Amino acid sequence: MLGKAKTTKLVVLFCFTSVTILYGWVKKLTDHSQISYKNDVENEKMYIRKGKVVILLSNQRSGSSFVGEFFARFNRGFYLYEPLLPYGTDCDQLNSERLEYLQKISQCDFSTLKSSYRYAYATNHIQSHHECLSAQVCSPPRHKTILQRYSKLCQNFSNHSISQAKPPIVETIKRGPCGLPLNLTIWSSLCHSADIVALKVLRICTVPSLEGIVETLTNYGNEVYVIELVRDPRGIINSALNLELRKPGVDKRLNRICGRFRNNFEFVERERGDKFSTSLISEGRYLRIRYEDIATDPVKGAEKMYKFLNMDLPSEVREWIQMSTASPSEKIEELQAELDNKELTLEELMNSKKKLSQMKKEQRNPYGTVRDSSHVVVKWRKMLNMDIIAQIQKKCGSIMTKLGYKLINSIEERNDLSNQLY
Repeated sequence: MLGKAKTTKLVVLFCFTSVTILYGWVKKLTDHSQISYKNDVENEKMYIRKGKVVILLSNQRSGSSFVGEFFARFNRGFYLYEPLLPYGTDCDQLNSERLEYLQKISQCDFSTLKSSYRYAYATNHIQSHHECLSAQVCSPPRHKTILQRYSKLCQNFSNHSISQAKPPIVETIKRGPCGLPLNLTIWSSLCHSADIVALKVLRICTVPSLEGIVETLTNYGNEVYVIELVRDPRGIINSALNLELRKPGVDKRLNRICGRFRNNFEFVERERGDKFSTSLISEGRYLRIRYEDIATDPVKGAEKMYKFLNMDLPSEVREWIQMSTASPSEKIEELQAELDNKELTLEELMNSKKKLSQMKKEQRNPYGTVRDSSHVVVKWRKMLNMDIIAQIQKKCGSIMTKLGYKLINSIEERNDLSNQLY
């Protein structure tokens, strides 16, 4: 009897001890999990950037490269040229993936750049855009201004602590060549320190698609601005026909272009918009701007865009516009005259030669940003025949009228350049 009682006590003691130990383990694991979760949250907060985010939404051949330079030339800005290039032009393909990636880079988070681009390549097989992955930035020549700042910042980093960088992603960094591929830690730091993060996006088809991004970034404390750049479809088609488009493909291209115009116009202009459209408009975070208005008076157009952001037009942007949009031929003549000036120092001479070379190169480039912009606006009227014009107006006439473009029905109307059609 005593033996059984003793055995029972030992069993109870063993069970109690086991439960106590088990409880201690569970509590320790729970506490560790809570600490880990807390650290994850804190780390996530560390990556969050609070500031102005500008999404420049447009179509191909709509002057977005030129308008994008208004942000690229801002010394305290961070501008990305077509970061969604690998995702292709079909917005129905990888739509959620491209939106997710756009949201990340809007917050200066480039941690998924490689995996995102590889996945896009594997799906689309667009090998011509492989440079985005190999350089870790799409179209490096388009990022010349920001890459110069990147290079300078990279050279200032040493092998010791860079904990003061924004964000403090790592404590040490191995010094290497400050060229391509980019060091994404330094790239992210440069992005975080900018007053504006601006992204030129052609591969998001509609404004409503941006709802999730705008909401998330706003909740993080950002001011998100959407600028939709539109252009007369006759000008778009004329430009495309001079490059890659063939006449049999005009209808299909028009369906895409004018379909976007209609969807965005209806979303923004309808009397009873949903919560997103109402807040976007009422809070002054959406701006529709026509390429023709900017091309006619680029400085005024740039001032309007920066006023939309509650900012003054930066002096360096104003100077670039004046340099790039005056008659390129006249500017080339001025620079050539400078080279003939025998009083120039060697440094001044080298700078003038460099500017002249860049100006000539940009003038020849069909994707360039140096143009007599006021002449570009009417170029289609000198090149498109009435059959193509009629085809465009039949497909897009209704939305063109709503956007303020006038339709024409005769060669005489087309050739009368004194009659402004916008």
